[in-house]
Amino acid sequence: MTTIPIAAPHDGQHVAAQVGDVLDVVLAETAGSGFQWRLAGPPAGCAVAGETRIPGDVKHPGQPGSHRWQVVVGAAGKHTLTFALGRGWEDDSRQRVAITVTVN
Repeated sequence: MTTIPIAAPHDGQHVAAQVGDVLDVVLAETAGSGFQWRLAGPPAGCAVAGETRIPGDVKHPGQPGSHRWQVVVGAAGKHTLTFALGRGWEDDSRQRVAITVTVN
């Protein structure tokens, strides 16, 4: 098992992994603005092992923090993790990031 860091991923990013690897995905967010990242899924063959929000500088409210997921890939094939940045009371998202994982 290997941990694969994916900090500040971009939409359309491709990652190679092996069965059992952990994807450590970190996206910047300013939760105080109401905008938060959400993982749509996870897709079949992947499981979320952990999710945490890391606040920004608590001495300066409104500073960006980050949102982290640990996703275990459990099956060979091609999987797409899709993250959406939005506010819980709105139907649409401001930004989407899709990461394609090819697992051998």
